[in-house]
Amino acid sequence: MKVAFIGCGRMAIEHARTIQMLGHEISYVYGRPHSKNLEYFSKKFPEVTKCMSIQSILSVDDCQAYVVALPPAVSQELFTTFVQSGKYFLIEKPAFLNADKARSQLKSPKIAFGFNRRFYESILELRKAIKDSNTLFSFRLSERRFESFADRESLILNNSVHLLDLIHYLIPNASLKNFNLNRNIGVVKSDIYSGEVFAGDLEVLFGIPVNSEISAFQLQKHYLARPIEQLSISDKLLVTEPDSLNRVRIYAPDYQSISPIGVDLDYKPGFYLQDSKFLEMVSLGTSIDQVEDLACISDVVSTLDFAEQIIKLL
Repeated sequence: MKVAFIGCGRMAIEHARTIQMLGHEISYVYGRPHSKNLEYFSKKFPEVTKCMSIQSILSVDDCQAYVVALPPAVSQELFTTFVQSGKYFLIEKPAFLNADKARSQLKSPKIAFGFNRRFYESILELRKAIKDSNTLFSFRLSERRFESFADRESLILNNSVHLLDLIHYLIPNASLKNFNLNRNIGVVKSDIYSGEVFAGDLEVLFGIPVNSEISAFQLQKHYLARPIEQLSISDKLLVTEPDSLNRVRIYAPDYQSISPIGVDLDYKPGFYLQDSKFLEMVSLGTSIDQVEDLACISDVVSTLDFAEQIIKLL
């Protein structure tokens, strides 16, 4: 299959490497003329044809699959053009600057969004493990300092764009309620609900250098994704008996770990499975609602809604 790229920076390179490894052809690219990114992309993929405009790359007859790796303001501006072209697009997250802009574009059945952490083996295994099980979650997210959001124009679009997506990916009908801001230590806390049922909590740490993580608690098991790429599973406790140094019996989870799959060690994690799913959707001519796990426009709306709820507190 021939694949075209709109945007040619670091994320475009990662997608192109993965798609080429999957056996497809990197055929066309559009980028700012004479830019370093465009020249580097062309050197990495010398067979590619450079297009001089968005209109020209969208009008090529022998290409139906496009990867868009642009800043969200630019993707947002071009989104209607993408929909009207009738072709298939995988657009790097978050693609929009706010939820209302995304909400106005809910009818886009040929467009998927690049929330690649959904495709980590750790997250796929966790989702399978919690299906139809009573589970309580704890999400911890590390973000930039408060001052980064002082103008209110910059949403939480760094680490959190991934973790906020995983909340509603893992928890059906997820919503955030009962917010609490502790400005002195730089922490926002919130309860997570699944419909009307309490499902866990979210903690956002601003300017505190820690790994983002997900914990999931069931009656007999504890799951910990820290870092997100690696899932640790515990179904029993290790007991350390008191001794001359420690006079208290200590209980700690006995973890077994699931490490990243091989392709995620060679390529950007999650890209192999994500891009495979997207290209399969294109080859079959199906719509996004028929493909499991790929993020659609409603997922973007939910993620940006969560981000905006948190930002309003700052």
